Amino acid sequence: MTRYRRHWPRRHPKTVAVLALAVVGWSVTHPWQALTAAIIGGAAAGAAAWARAVWRARHATSGDMRPCGLYAHYFTTASAVYGGITNNYAARCAQHAETSWWWAYVDHSRSTFQQWTAADCLPGWTPRMMAKAAETEFITRHAPIGNTDENPLFWEQEPYRRQLKTAIGWVDPPRQAAHAGRRRMSWRAA
Repeated sequence: MTRYRRHWPRRHPKTVAVLALAVVGWSVTHPWQALTAAIIGGAAAGAAAWARAVWRARHATSGDMRPCGLYAHYFTTASAVYGGITNNYAARCAQHAETSWWWAYVDHSRSTFQQWTAADCLPGWTPRMMAKAAETEFITRHAPIGNTDENPLFWEQEPYRRQLKTAIGWVDPPRQAAHAGRRRMSWRAA
């Protein structure tokens, strides 16, 4: 007789699902077991709905009502260099100072930061949603040279971007550096 570990169903969810389907399949082929099939099928559907609700609750951003804001950095000529959103403006600026090539060209006296709180939001919106909508509008309107995502003129700006990077001696980090520190996932089990 095989003895299973105490938490066997949690450790082997695929096996449990296969066994449940086998029981339902066997019950359906035997008409006198139709009630059992209905009960098991209803329980499986209820469990699936519950699992989806738990996943949504854990991954939903609708509950995040922390203040969030749009920041914009400009050249001395008042043309936009970069725009982004953050919950912590000072920490984000420190990150850009270390990792962004365009930081050397920012006129800090022209930098702006507009923040949204829960009181400023439209019904059903979070401060982050409000800031993201403003960021998208800012990037599509001004096409800042430092923004890569949502920038409509990104490829037209590339020669000028390379020229600015060369002027300050900026060397782009290797592509693998973006994944440094992340655990590599493999299709094969380790």
